[in-house]
Amino acid sequence: MRLIAVFVFSALVAAGFAQSSPQGTFWLGTSLMYETPWQPGQSHTFGFGFAPVVVDRPGGNNSARIGIAAEADFYQDNQPRGLALVGRIGFVSGGIYGAPGVYYVSRPRDTKDIAFRVGALVPLGSLDNGDLLPWILELGVGFRF
Repeated sequence: MRLIAVFVFSALVAAGFAQSSPQGTFWLGTSLMYETPWQPGQSHTFGFGFAPVVVDRPGGNNSARIGIAAEADFYQDNQPRGLALVGRIGFVSGGIYGAPGVYYVSRPRDTKDIAFRVGALVPLGSLDNGDLLPWILELGVGFRF
């Protein structure tokens, strides 16, 4: 039920920002993020929304947590596609984590086409006396408005 509430809330937030930012991208996948519009000559964008982490407890009983996250995406060659270096900060269950990583982003020029991104992040921090799983896969389909 909690996951459904997170999905509905993020969809409403993305729809609201999409009306004011006509080139933004809503990423739906392992995270639910809204990425700000890319401007020509700009090498970065910002994203915010919800992202998961997995708490890796000694002896098992791992648990996934979903929380609010913000990220900065730094694109190579000043284009909003291809290789992107990522820095994410997340707030989960009263704790904070950081996650640097890398994405490969396929974003067609036509805004009606569907985009995707694939990558991995390395979360740094701990929650509830457990370390975070040492990597997070990022898979997402992007819809532009």
